[in-house]
Amino acid sequence: MDNNQMHQNGATATTIYPHPAIVQRVIPFNSDPNIQSKVVAAVQLRYGPIQINGKLVHGDKGLFLSMPARKSESDGEYYDHASVLDASLMDSFRSLAIAEYVRMTGVVLAA
Repeated sequence: MDNNQMHQNGATATTIYPHPAIVQRVIPFNSDPNIQSKVVAAVQLRYGPIQINGKLVHGDKGLFLSMPARKSESDGEYYDHASVLDASLMDSFRSLAIAEYVRMTGVVLAA
């Protein structure tokens, strides 16, 4: 898939399910030295008719894909609004999102 196709159609991966995992868009954030955030990009995921807006976060073990969550006022814990329960499908989304982020930004990830 060339860059134009990836930009127009999103990056895809084949799964055991009837629809491919698609990362429609990755929007890297400009780093601001005045704002401390581990979030590096917004990610739009798609699986068939379902769309989820997540984030790429730079954690202690490298980049990971974070699902939409809200912090509870009562206990201060974060609770996901959307979850991908199948680990292989989530791995496909994560791999595609990170690959597209690396392609767009030129960031080199440590092995």
